[in-house]
Formats: sequence, C-alpha cells, structure tokens
Amino acid sequence: MRKLPGGYNRGAYELREREGTRAVLKWRPPRDPTELEDTAELVRRALAAGWSTPRWIAYGTVPDGHEYVIEELIAGARTATAADADLSLIARNNRLQAGLAADHRRNWSRHIWRVIFETDPTVEARLEALPATAVVLDRVRALSRDLREVALPTSDLVHGDCVQDNVLIKDGTAYLIDAEHCGKGPRAHDLATLLFEATVGGHPVRSSTAGARSIAEECIAQIGREGLLLCVISTTIEFLAFGLDHWTADVPNVASRCGELLSALGFD
Repeated sequence: MRKLPGGYNRGAYELREREGTRAVLKWRPPRDPTELEDTAELVRRALAAGWSTPRWIAYGTVPDGHEYVIEELIAGARTATAADADLSLIARNNRLQAGLAADHRRNWSRHIWRVIFETDPTVEARLEALPATAVVLDRVRALSRDLREVALPTSDLVHGDCVQDNVLIKDGTAYLIDAEHCGKGPRAHDLATLLFEATVGGHPVRSSTAGARSIAEECIAQIGREGLLLCVISTTIEFLAFGLDHWTADVPNVASRCGELLSALGFD
C-alpha cells in the first residue's frame, strides 16, 4: 500500500492484490452508515446510466466507526486541466447526471442555500476579520439579498467536489473520482465549481475565455443566471474559508480573483 499524491483530509492509498489488481482506498470520520449505503447505491445507478466514475469495489465501517471506500483505480489516466478539450469532456459527463438522484438523502441545493443564507457564525467572523475577504463577503451579501426564493433543482446527481484534481482523463473520457459526497441538487453546481477553480484557483493551466464562457453558458442554460450566481457565491464562501485554514498567505490574492470572476460573469 502506498499513499497517493494530493488530498487535504486523510488522503488516498493505492492497494495491490497479489495478482496485480490495483484499487484506491479512502476513509473518513464516522457518519451515518445509512448515508454511505445510500451513496453507494447512487454510484451504482449512475454507472448503469453511463456516468463515468470509478466502480466501488467495497465499502463499510471499521470498529471505531470510521467509514472506508475501496474503488477501482483508473490506470493510465491523467489529471484534468482547465484546457478547453478537458472542460468539454467534463461537461459531456455532466449531462449524464440529469435526473439521477431525486430520491437521494444528501441535498446539495439545501447545502448551497444554507452556506449563503445561514452562514456558520464562526466562518462569517473569520471572513469579516480580514479586509480582503470582508470586501468579498459584503459584495456577495448584496448580490444574494433578493435570491432567497430562487429554487434550485433537486433531482440531478451532484458530485459535490468537482475540482480538477478529482477529474481523470483517459481515452477521451472524463472520470470523476472521490464520489463519496454525491447527492441530489443542480448538476450545474459541479460545473460552477469547476469554472470557479479554473479561474480563481491556483492551477498553472487556465481556461481560455471561450472555454470559461462555454461552461458559464451551460450552467445558465440549466439553472438560469440567478442559479449560477447562487452556486458561485456558495463556492466563494467555502473556498475562502478553506483557504484561511490551508493557504492563509494567499487568501487576499484569491479574494481579489473571486471579485474578478463575479465581474467577468456580469454580477456587479
């Protein structure tokens, strides 16, 4: 067993059986075990519908309650970039997520709403304490003031962490790995997360203006401009809060890029 690169939490480990079969092991703190079974069923259903994600080989809990998932390893794949060709492959896979999760328990539409309108007081206080993030927080508060009644879809499959490091490209197919956070909601949220990371995040390859516009237009076609704005705002709040814990020194620069993205999308 060897630890694979990447991962802010407990990481991922490659497993090898004696006959050479390779897989990936991940685990997480104790949660509701019925939710793990629910997610496993959603992954099975999505695979049957043609969605590209690694098959779950095994999953369960260990005696102390921690949950584990062993999924197939997509051998020979490379990590996605923000290049237009990769974005197109991800968008194609995203279309297969339509209507796949209506009865799933985890509700990403509700999560997005709560991040914006019921922001954790501790997170809010930390963002307000830093001038650069306070400016962004004030801006998204103003932009979201009249959006409380906007209804986001709750039937699509949402991966929940659609960042470049969680997308592998192989043989013209984009595979979304780490599907443990799958749930129901607007599939456009995954594209909005990808758009956000490709323009605001720190990856060396940036999407072209045309590529970023194409992703934004696909989101708008699915959930409208107000829906896209909700997805971008919730991702902005969570990303900046995450940055305060993991790359504090760069948060002011990231906050500035968040503002630039909002302007580029016409949210002024």
